[in-house]
Amino acid sequence: MRQESELIVEQIQIGPMANFTYIVGDRASRQVAVVDPAWDIDGLLAHIAEKGYTLAAALATHYHPDHVGGGMRGHNIAGVAELIGKNPVKVYVHRTEAAGVRKVTGLSESDLAKVDSGDKLALGDIEIEFLHTPGHTPGSQCFRIKNTLVSGDTLFIDGCGRVDLPGSDAEQMYHSLAKLKALPDDTLQGDRTFVWEMRTWARAVEAAGDAAYHYFFSHAPPVFRLYVHDQPDLQVEGGRRAYGAYHSGELAYVFDTVGLVGLDWTEWDHELADAISQYWVNFARTGDPNGEGLPAWPRYEQATEESLEFGSEIRVVAGVRKDKLDVFDAVFGPPES
Repeated sequence: MRQESELIVEQIQIGPMANFTYIVGDRASRQVAVVDPAWDIDGLLAHIAEKGYTLAAALATHYHPDHVGGGMRGHNIAGVAELIGKNPVKVYVHRTEAAGVRKVTGLSESDLAKVDSGDKLALGDIEIEFLHTPGHTPGSQCFRIKNTLVSGDTLFIDGCGRVDLPGSDAEQMYHSLAKLKALPDDTLQGDRTFVWEMRTWARAVEAAGDAAYHYFFSHAPPVFRLYVHDQPDLQVEGGRRAYGAYHSGELAYVFDTVGLVGLDWTEWDHELADAISQYWVNFARTGDPNGEGLPAWPRYEQATEESLEFGSEIRVVAGVRKDKLDVFDAVFGPPES
């Protein structure tokens, strides 16, 4: 029986938006696939060559340019088009995401391998299973390799991907998260970002003798409604609802722009935004987020692992996700700085 240690699973932070590219494959044959190659294609290919891997496929979790390349906010991001120009391989996309990938990257139909949920790709003696997880985009997908899950922008340690973008669907996201929840309990989430990365960063800052302030955003913002004609308001039993915190969900609170876009904001949303934005202003001015009228925010110390949680209340909590994060430390080692 092949063991998990015989898998190749590498996480590479890349680009100015703190994206992650993954290299996954079979250690015996050295065959690998690269997940969401973008930003620094030459650097990724150089890394693959240095490790002695053979690149056999590119896998796209979804069509957003920060994951596959293409035009974004007036800038062109290198991605799968540049990759296959230098190292021709098929780009594996979910069938419903193919048109979006072609549009943003300029790839042709023949460059793509369209897959359905449950399809598998063999690399050496291991198989990668494609799991359709719509919500962030209609054709978002995750990749399961034995008990490792690479979850793209569907699932993070502390929440899910955004559902306020064109083509997003909060109800689909809910069902996708339920699908992932049904996976075996020993499944390790490949997208180990945010909580794990930030704990590692906080520990490094403390070890250097500087002050770090760690927070955990668990508040569920209301489901946003951008004014897109082909995206009707979400209706579920009991009315509109939120499905949990999601990637960058706290930004409206940091910049105190709650209420400018969206619906169903509550009085607590506004109070939370007032507090969070004041913490950030204080920190920018003095290096210390604490201030008059705000709940005390303790410095991070590894001995106590205290964080400030922004949820249904603002409170100090200790050891956020500690058991799971310790597993990531043991299996994958601390992230490279």
